[in-house]
Amino acid sequence: MNHYLLLSVIFISSLSRTNAIKCYECSQVRTAQDGAKTRLCSHFDFSEAYIVDCEFSTMCEKRFSSVKITGQINVTSRGCAKQKYEYQKYNRAEQRWHGEVEVQEPYEEGCITIDNKGLKISYTEHCYCRRHLCNSTLNRNVFGGVYFVSVIAFTSIVFKSFLS
Repeated sequence: MNHYLLLSVIFISSLSRTNAIKCYECSQVRTAQDGAKTRLCSHFDFSEAYIVDCEFSTMCEKRFSSVKITGQINVTSRGCAKQKYEYQKYNRAEQRWHGEVEVQEPYEEGCITIDNKGLKISYTEHCYCRRHLCNSTLNRNVFGGVYFVSVIAFTSIVFKSFLS
């Protein structure tokens, strides 16, 4: 009986890993931990090298920032949406603390602009989506554009069927 339970747990955990959303990931700077393995957005080319499995996320994210100081600097980064919540939980029976992990859903699909508090020197936009590799777009407004095109196409189909 215990073997069946163990096999079931292994099977279910393997399913959760294979069903993770895939996102493009790149950053603007090399991190001390990753060094040469860091995927730089300046070299982003939509290749498999930039694809990651987001084990603790159900969404992809694309961040676009623009800063005007002496000239305009645009920065784009991609990755898994930050949804992992880690905390400690006390188990009274075992009389010890152990780590817990939850995947939270704090974001809605679409783009939001960060309020710059009246400063006109910067602009930041975060876009979230739920399809594999959906953070690939070059145009940051495509998230809304896809919705708009879908509405137009649906309206056209309904209108044609109404006339027939």
